[in-house]
Amino acid sequence: MILDEDSFTITNIRTGEALGTDEYSFDYDLDGFNVEFQNTIHDRHQITYTTEFEYDDLNEGSNRFNNDVRIDWTDGQNREQRLESNSGFIPDEFTQNNGFKNGTYNAINKEITWNIGVNYDLKTLTDIQVNDPILGNQNLIEDSVTIHYANLGGGSNQAEKGDQVDEGDYTLTIADGSINVHIHGETERAYWIEFKTSLEGELIEKEYNNLATVSSEGREDIHLDNTVSINHGGSYVEKSGLQSGSVIDWKIDINAGQSFVQNAAIKDEQSADQILLEDSFALYSTNVNERGVISKADPLVKGEDYTIEIDTADDGSQTFDLAFNDDIDEAYILEYQSFINTGNGETVSNSVTFSGENITTETVESGESIVVRQTGGGGTGSGERGSLEVIKVDAIDNEKVLDGAVFTLFDSEGEIELRTVETAEDGRALFNNLRYGDYILIESEAPEGYVVGIEDEKSVTVDAESTTVMIENEQITQAVELTKQDSETGEVLEGAEFSIKHVMDGEETLIANELMTDDEGKILVEDLDPGSYYFVETEAPEGYVLNEEPVVFEIIENQTTVTTVTKSNDIIKGSAELLKVASHNGEPLAGAVFELRTEDDEVIREDVMSNEEGVVLLEGLRPSQYKLVETKAPDCISWIQRQFHLR
Repeated sequence: MILDEDSFTITNIRTGEALGTDEYSFDYDLDGFNVEFQNTIHDRHQITYTTEFEYDDLNEGSNRFNNDVRIDWTDGQNREQRLESNSGFIPDEFTQNNGFKNGTYNAINKEITWNIGVNYDLKTLTDIQVNDPILGNQNLIEDSVTIHYANLGGGSNQAEKGDQVDEGDYTLTIADGSINVHIHGETERAYWIEFKTSLEGELIEKEYNNLATVSSEGREDIHLDNTVSINHGGSYVEKSGLQSGSVIDWKIDINAGQSFVQNAAIKDEQSADQILLEDSFALYSTNVNERGVISKADPLVKGEDYTIEIDTADDGSQTFDLAFNDDIDEAYILEYQSFINTGNGETVSNSVTFSGENITTETVESGESIVVRQTGGGGTGSGERGSLEVIKVDAIDNEKVLDGAVFTLFDSEGEIELRTVETAEDGRALFNNLRYGDYILIESEAPEGYVVGIEDEKSVTVDAESTTVMIENEQITQAVELTKQDSETGEVLEGAEFSIKHVMDGEETLIANELMTDDEGKILVEDLDPGSYYFVETEAPEGYVLNEEPVVFEIIENQTTVTTVTKSNDIIKGSAELLKVASHNGEPLAGAVFELRTEDDEVIREDVMSNEEGVVLLEGLRPSQYKLVETKAPDCISWIQRQFHLR
């Protein structure tokens, strides 16, 4: 070390004043200096000075400059005293290496910015050569290489990028994945070399190393290295879970390092003591800052961006497979829930595997275990488990089982949807692996042609190895039946012809025509859509008056009984005329009284009398056979009771 003599001062600490050169003697050589006070001192004094150093002057293997001091004096009792002390100085790393190497990663653009500091000690160097190979799967951004002067700060490891060096003062060569910078001639300046590498389209690793070699004429090579750590680098799947009441909130960070992965997929395996809540699944894109900190962004679209399939084994344990539809190079967050299906204090576990076509390790695993703490709700506190079998049958014929009914099982509070199962060909839907307790069953979809058999919801209790419930369904009958009858007798009428029309928003649409009543006087029209309709008679039964008054009816959605309507017709009636005359001369006789009877002698009309012209007029008769019985002869006429048959 070399003393800067102008920096040497001695200060009285009490007064704060520097001593004059006449108050002490000072002798200096390359081995050190001697100071002798000219007068007796009573106050504390401080000596300060500055030295220059050359790091290369240190002995090999040492990085410390030592400084020894010895103080000799005579105390107040005239005794000789001595004090020795030592201190040292270790130069900063930039000085020791006569340069530096560092790098920073930007997770937004997936670029590493590398900086190389050269000749930090401002030595006189000739023909500096800096060689830096690009290691690993980094891709050099060639137009990012720049050479600057370095401006040094006054403190430890302080330097900043200065002005660019003229292109004529150096040569840049990029070849075989390496950067070489040749600084021409002799120089005493420090330099700053900067370049960028990209990890776009690569599997991004946990860290990246880089080693630059600096050489110059007559000097040993200097090796400057640095490692850049990538936040989440090499991370493909990380799983965490947190209990929230009767469910566990699961979170899976997928490809947090933002690697480029082809055919990316995850497989998640649940322990049998939990039930996946299918409607809770949501996959999100992410935002990332320069430091690689990830936050949840917009949800992805199932089916369009990814697929997910849940498989339930016979024992009730579940797995799900999620596959991305396209190659990925970003991070994603999957969130979902599982219903706790075990007792208090038990442990539930979950493991997930990530796979991709271009991942060298083929699969990456992550897992999580959670100890259950139950406080109520859900099922019971028991850890025993059983199954619930739902059998779907026709309401009229219980032997007829129905497939295609969809049942959803909820927890006892009706808040958590546990599982949805569809009845198979045998009419059965099986819910396996259920913790003993109370649940709510909802029929979310009826078999085709039927209405749901559970109105609102049904409470069920699982308290055995197997619990069975039967649900009846009524068949949908969106039909109408018209009955044609005689307006007086109610007798059904065959042969009436109708058309049927649908009315909606004031518009009428012909649905069917030439509908004929059968021998029971009925017309049945099936498979009608819900709405307003009417029948109109287009042809009356034989012998009846046409009745064109519309028969209005409604078909409601999912009705289970046939809508019935009736239509009455008046029969076409006839008349009969009888002439009452004297037997001896054929003169008309007035005042004869008759009764009109049926063939069974039921009196229909009585006191029917012949007029002055001897005519008995009978009108408004329904087609049939009748008897006309004379009950009283005209005055002064003898008579024998007779009956006449009318048709």
